Amino acid sequence: MHPGLFIVVFRKTAEAVDRLAGSPMAYDIGGYLQPEQILHDMLITVQTYFRLWTTVEILRGDEGNGLQSHGILRFALHGSAEDKNDAAGRLHAAAREHFGARSKRNTVEPIHLHYPEGNKHKMLHACCLVPEYESRMILIYVETTCPRGGYNAGDHQLQYLAQLLEQHRYGELPAARNLAAANHKTYAQFRQDSLQFFGTTFYQFHLKARMADVVSDLLFTDLNYKQIAYKHGFTAYNSMYHLFHRRYYFPLNKVSRLRGEQ
Repeated sequence: MHPGLFIVVFRKTAEAVDRLAGSPMAYDIGGYLQPEQILHDMLITVQTYFRLWTTVEILRGDEGNGLQSHGILRFALHGSAEDKNDAAGRLHAAAREHFGARSKRNTVEPIHLHYPEGNKHKMLHACCLVPEYESRMILIYVETTCPRGGYNAGDHQLQYLAQLLEQHRYGELPAARNLAAANHKTYAQFRQDSLQFFGTTFYQFHLKARMADVVSDLLFTDLNYKQIAYKHGFTAYNSMYHLFHRRYYFPLNKVSRLRGEQ
């Protein structure tokens, strides 16, 4: 798996879970956060993203990628993780390290971990919460995998492409030759770097990353299609429609509208 593909799969999925965690009022019923509803929405979010990755051929659906397990874990707030090597132990250790006793009650805190296991990358996305008046933490998690792929010593030199992807997340993308010159590269070297890092041209991969951002707004806002198209730099709604419906069969109306952001 090209390193740039893993970066976008992990980061974009993590960003979506962060948005979900950032709207705790949506899960507050009678002053108590609802873990079951959080897990339900996390599953919809992660499954939607992995369906997108497969549709745009970032991942292959026949390689066992995607959702592996999910659940709700409960630990004593001050207890220690018994086994830090399995998913539950890793999440518990991370939650204690990053939050622990200083966690605010009745808030949702996201946690994201990834680590190699065999020929796969395991990715853990979780929401940690500490209920009011209770001495325990609740971890709602989703575990996914994608191919580990090959990495080499030169991969870190291509990280500028991931930074460029984020820098030009919104608005019109400059011409490839201008991007190359701005990064002290020839056009040929810039193209070669993109093929090595993303497995395709920078422009083509930028379109796929933009699709992930559109999906995030579909999931977590009440913006209409035209507003979303404008926000993400499409010249018109028809351009976004063509990309999702004609170029890649990923109908916009098949994405759940979980809620408007609070």
